[in-house]
Amino acid sequence: MKKLLTLLLAFTFVLCSLSFVACDDDTPQGGTTINVKYYAQASDIVPMILSGKETVGLVPEPAATALQKNAQKQGKTLYRLDLQELYDSDVKAYPQAVLMVKKSVIGAHQDLASLLAQKIDGSVAWAKENTTLAVSAISERGATTLQAPALNQTAIDGCKIYWQGSNEAKQSVKDYVNQIIQVDANSATAVQDDFFYNGEIAENSKASYTFVTPDGAPALAISKLMNDSDSLSTGKSISYQVVSALQVRNALVSGSADFVLAPVNMASKFYKEHDANDPYVMVAVVTHGNFYIISTEQISFSDLAGKQIAVPMKGAVPDWTFQTVAKKHGLTCATVE
Repeated sequence: MKKLLTLLLAFTFVLCSLSFVACDDDTPQGGTTINVKYYAQASDIVPMILSGKETVGLVPEPAATALQKNAQKQGKTLYRLDLQELYDSDVKAYPQAVLMVKKSVIGAHQDLASLLAQKIDGSVAWAKENTTLAVSAISERGATTLQAPALNQTAIDGCKIYWQGSNEAKQSVKDYVNQIIQVDANSATAVQDDFFYNGEIAENSKASYTFVTPDGAPALAISKLMNDSDSLSTGKSISYQVVSALQVRNALVSGSADFVLAPVNMASKFYKEHDANDPYVMVAVVTHGNFYIISTEQISFSDLAGKQIAVPMKGAVPDWTFQTVAKKHGLTCATVE
């Protein structure tokens, strides 16, 4: 009888120990995998969340604020997590779009960098007060998905548009590029110091300049420049163009533009492509991440384990940033077909 009692006590102890270990396990209840369903564009995700066909999605500003407002009209509440804060809780940002300028152009106008800093920060403040003019200026130079009613102060602030010069941004850019390379070796190319503008003087004899930007937050960053047909005190006319992501790449590869706002990974891969003697150099980080995880329920990032999230633009900066954040949380991403 004593032996039986001893065995029962031992068995009970083991069960208690196992229960204690299970309760102490930090592994999310849904496992360690986030199921990712890719969509071509963020605009494809918005109606899926509104209709309830997707419950979690990665959405940029200003679409994220518009989505939450439309949901409220339907009597629904949507919650958000800041992807930028999840990437870096201190600065709540990551280098998303960078301003690349031909070395000969930036070197020929010594005050151009400081003037651009004032102009871009001023453009953001102007856009908040002149949303209709901002969208009109952008649409006149190319197709845009931006809509004036969606561009309130919250949405524009959420775009995280502000000037951060090359010297100040150098380490964060290097770190970010290295981190997304760990997610996908083909995502970017590790950058050296020659990627960044160092104030070197140069000559340029061009009669006019071309400034290329993709739609969205980068275009908002220069909306006032477009509205004013600003020559940036260069003494030359500047043609502003709003183009697709593919055309941004083509501009870098061909060297057809003098100023290019480009995703940082794209800039890292192609800044020397057109001419090694006159490469593009990074003058500043202009947008610092504008993506938010929108959910039909209040969640933490770890709660995404075992869930499905709609993510736009597979193999682009939002995708790699999301996967970098997942990696930091000990999670992996699996593609849902």
